[in-house]
Amino acid sequence: DLLGLHLAEHIQKDRNEAVGFVGCWQGASNIRTWLPKELSITGDVYRGEYKGAEELYYDWSMLGQCYDYQFRTLVPFTFDSVVWYQGCSNTGDGTQEVYGKMLMSLINRWRYDLRQNLHFTVIELHDFEYGCATWHIVQEQIMNMPNIIDGVTPIRCKDISETNHIHPVDKRPLAKRIFETVYKK
Repeated sequence: DLLGLHLAEHIQKDRNEAVGFVGCWQGASNIRTWLPKELSITGDVYRGEYKGAEELYYDWSMLGQCYDYQFRTLVPFTFDSVVWYQGCSNTGDGTQEVYGKMLMSLINRWRYDLRQNLHFTVIELHDFEYGCATWHIVQEQIMNMPNIIDGVTPIRCKDISETNHIHPVDKRPLAKRIFETVYKK
């Protein structure tokens, strides 16, 4: 993951010490797959929501799949913080109105599972010219997270990212912003 690599390079240079990062991600995932099944706010994902090529994502997009098969493997370890950069898939699946509640549940559960009061850096979705009308709902909820849960820093992304790609092409400006906002001594 280039964002993690660039961020680790900034931290290492600033602190003159080794920095490790763990990439725990799945492209095009929705937030439900990162929550344990018992924390579902919106219910399970139904095959009817997936059409055409998106059916390829069905198995790992089911509720709890990434939580069970990726995140849970990290539970014996300790971490300094989490950088959460997700939400695009929630802008068109009907969960955008409860995204903030789901993210708060995820943060609380991950802190509980890891037995740490981890700091969460949450990256705002950037403006995407092909995004659906609900894109801004998720953006607003991400930027509002510090008002509903402690230990969360949102990072504005839309002013330094391209609008014609679903993710920023050049991750360096975003990594630098995260570093300067959260990690710089």
